[in-house]
Amino acid sequence: MSNKLTIIAAAFIASAVFATSASALTITNNDTKNHDLRILVTGAKKEEKVKVAAGASAQFDCSKGCKAHLGKKDKGTADLVLKGTETTITIAKDGKLSAM
Repeated sequence: MSNKLTIIAAAFIASAVFATSASALTITNNDTKNHDLRILVTGAKKEEKVKVAAGASAQFDCSKGCKAHLGKKDKGTADLVLKGTETTITIAKDGKLSAM
């Protein structure tokens, strides 16, 4: 009986770890400049700022979907709308965003 409980517990823990890592969005900055990415999660009222250093990466939970915006609001750049299935946002060397 205890072996079955151990297997069930191990399966539960493994699924929880997989679900957490599967919902993480990786933001990769390929630019030579540091960037601030403003992210508004679907249903949230307040944006969150994610700082990504030049050549570095960061993680963010965007599993509910979100809008990502690079730079200041008044800069005139378009939001990148994510459905929640994307796994990566890339900041290109020209400062433009793309998602996969």
